[in-house]
Amino acid sequence: MLKALFFDLDGTLCHFQGNFKKIFIDCCSPIFNSHSHTYDLILNHWNEFLSQEGSLTAGIALKKICSELGISLPANYLEIAAHFCQTYANHITPILGVNDMIKTLSERYKLALISNGPMDMQCAAIKSLGIGNFFNTILISGDPAVLFRKPNPLIFQIALDRTETKSCEALMIGDNLKVDIEGAENLGLNTLFIGKNKDPRIRSIEDLPYLMNILETDFNHSIKD
Repeated sequence: MLKALFFDLDGTLCHFQGNFKKIFIDCCSPIFNSHSHTYDLILNHWNEFLSQEGSLTAGIALKKICSELGISLPANYLEIAAHFCQTYANHITPILGVNDMIKTLSERYKLALISNGPMDMQCAAIKSLGIGNFFNTILISGDPAVLFRKPNPLIFQIALDRTETKSCEALMIGDNLKVDIEGAENLGLNTLFIGKNKDPRIRSIEDLPYLMNILETDFNHSIKD
């Protein structure tokens, strides 16, 4: 029996509508503009730090970049990081119908949100979406209480532990085959792939009636085949 739904965040429940490089430059220029390093190099370091497991915030990432590149860290770097996180969150938009869908599902299932990324950035995005209160638990890889990134099975195990469910009782819903789907399946979870390639079960979370039909009337046949 299905008891818990685990959702990916970016690309599944919401989209980033903006130019990430421009936002990064606009917000972080007080740190980097006085140096000769290109923003492509700086962003390469940013992406490298974000791909690693462990406690992480935007502030920590900026501090590490400065250390790696020999840049003096300004005293107000945490304020700059906070401004960047909020500006990023302002460009996050929910997929149509997500808030109502999550609210409805929260009345029937235990819900977990599982997202890779810096703790402060993802928290700002979730707050902007206004969906956080509907989840029983939220797991962000940069959270010191989590530390693991999808597809590491350990992050899915934490979600199972927090929702007090077995892998056969949980369904992971995401738009990334390797990170969301294969990662969850490696721990024995049921999965629902949302996307535009490789035969997704549904094309978008907007397809709520079809999703509910799968969950309520044809779960074992449609999901766990």
